[in-house]
Amino acid sequence: MSNFDIIIPLGNSCNITFLLQNCKLKKYTTLFEWFITKNIHNITNVLLKIINNNDHDIIKVFNNHIYIEDNNIFSGHYTLDEFIPIYKRRRDRLLECIKNNNNILFVRFDYDNEINNKDIDDFQNAIKNINININNMKLLIISNNDLKLIHPFLINEIYDSTDNDPYCKEEKINTFFLNTLQKVGYNINNVSDISFTINSDKSII
Repeated sequence: MSNFDIIIPLGNSCNITFLLQNCKLKKYTTLFEWFITKNIHNITNVLLKIINNNDHDIIKVFNNHIYIEDNNIFSGHYTLDEFIPIYKRRRDRLLECIKNNNNILFVRFDYDNEINNKDIDDFQNAIKNINININNMKLLIISNNDLKLIHPFLINEIYDSTDNDPYCKEEKINTFFLNTLQKVGYNINNVSDISFTINSDKSII
């Protein structure tokens, strides 16, 4: 039995999305995929604007890049006209995933180690504002060294980033990811054969 109902990727780039797809575990696309997200703090800021219905002007364009909230969450994959409806779908799907699941594993690569206990607390509180009845949620941070943080919400696993495999095609990183998910208690047998692109929003939830 799985400890978690779903996995929600939180960046810091497309790597978690590629890993989920390579391992046939990806079933939907949520808001922070196909974007560079520099830190958890900025993700929390976006969530708070959404929670407070204050995201009407959250999307910006500069130098042919789409930005969400500020210059710390950005993508070169979209035009403004393309992304506005995509944003609304993925925002609503993210909220639906959080509201309808009480056991959530958030996953993020973070090789800059720009995270602290306050960032974790703020993010956790934002999620609880969306689903007050959540039973179990963890933030799995994959980094290239020990974050030296002790927090009941945090799981830190170490992976050598020197392989320089941005599309996560190498067997080594996919095996590491599957083993890590098993270690934290996610059911890796819940596979899917759905193919995704940067513009697809396929979902079976």
